Amino acid sequence: MRLPLEYSFDPTGDRDGVTVIVPAGALQQLHAERLAWLVPGLLREKLEALIRGLPKARRRHFVPVPDYVAALQESLSPDQPLLPAMTRELQRMTGVRVEQEEWREDQLPGHLRMNVRVTDGQGKVLAEDRDLARLQQRFEALAGEREASPAREEVVSGRTWVFGTLPACQESEQGGVVFRRYPALRDRGEDVALEHHADADDAHWWHGIGCARLMLLALNEQVRGLKRFAGQQPGFQKLKAEKSAMARGALDQALLRATVSHFHLHDQPLRDEAAFRERLDQGRGEFVPAVEQALRTWGELFAAYRRVMQRLEKNFPLAWAHAHRDLKQQLADLFSDDFLLTVPKEWLDQYPRYLAAVEQRLEKLGGQIGRDRAVVAELEEFRERYHRRAKDTPPWRQSEALRLYRWMMEEYRVSLFAQPLGTRVPVSAKRLNRQWEAC
Repeated sequence: MRLPLEYSFDPTGDRDGVTVIVPAGALQQLHAERLAWLVPGLLREKLEALIRGLPKARRRHFVPVPDYVAALQESLSPDQPLLPAMTRELQRMTGVRVEQEEWREDQLPGHLRMNVRVTDGQGKVLAEDRDLARLQQRFEALAGEREASPAREEVVSGRTWVFGTLPACQESEQGGVVFRRYPALRDRGEDVALEHHADADDAHWWHGIGCARLMLLALNEQVRGLKRFAGQQPGFQKLKAEKSAMARGALDQALLRATVSHFHLHDQPLRDEAAFRERLDQGRGEFVPAVEQALRTWGELFAAYRRVMQRLEKNFPLAWAHAHRDLKQQLADLFSDDFLLTVPKEWLDQYPRYLAAVEQRLEKLGGQIGRDRAVVAELEEFRERYHRRAKDTPPWRQSEALRLYRWMMEEYRVSLFAQPLGTRVPVSAKRLNRQWEAC
């Protein structure tokens, strides 16, 4: 996407520096990582300001600053996020790592941060800000809409495929700007609605879930039988004792997850009614046994989960308070409200081992309180830096390195508390820190 730029030399004004002009309908296509590079003529000054803005304990390793800036300019490439690239290159040069949170880009002078001007279809200024995330949140309702459209498009929804042929991407041009939006079917429980996303990965993920809902609606009689089957599994029965959103939605999400897997809805996205019906007919015969097997497996998982939760719900000795807090947080992370829809299969398959490790930890805790308390402090640090970086970003939009780091934390717990169970990947505190450097 090509957008016009405007430069203003106005040190005392709000528009000092470079302004990118973007129609509201294309705002969601902007990425902060690209804007961070500004323009070549201002990059050297920005790099120097970033280094000088570091805490003194870090900054002293990068003097003289102009020399390090010159070296960075030779090694950095704008096809990668600026701040992580600076961290990596400076660490390569000096062995000193700067955490992402130490870069204070928000405190740079205005002209060293891209100004974003949002306009309507006629070029009228709607808003300006140097905080892209704030602008995108404000205009989120316009994401995926064409700015030239005088009114909102009517929502198309249905319980069968009534959506025609859906391209993977729709493009339109206005004023030299190419608008891209990504059609996807969105599950609404009782039906499915056509939505348009500004992000291709979001559209891909939710489209698979939406198609799964259509499959379940088309297989309504079989689904009723599967719900009865799930109700006979001890794990799903025991979940009824829990009032969490995860427990309330577990059966529905289990059916959706198993349907996505059985019909390969993420691997081979469906784009038209003919393909939908063909896929449905191909998988109909083995649908019930395949989903029953998945429900049986997850029923066993939920039984183990409730067994652990019951132990945590009992009175704990005060000396174990640190472990109780840590375990409750670990289980909340593992069994989040939508974990059955969002956790990758290769890691969801490890959940029984993670719960077995928790049980072994509880069995040994009485004789290892001191060691356990020391380890918890380390685990909390690993977890906090992951959540600071990931924030609310869904797994499919996180970097591959960050996703691996998240599951290495769980593997590290296994190695600490239940070593005989083994780990899926080699892991240690040193390896975790090395993986973090790749994030």
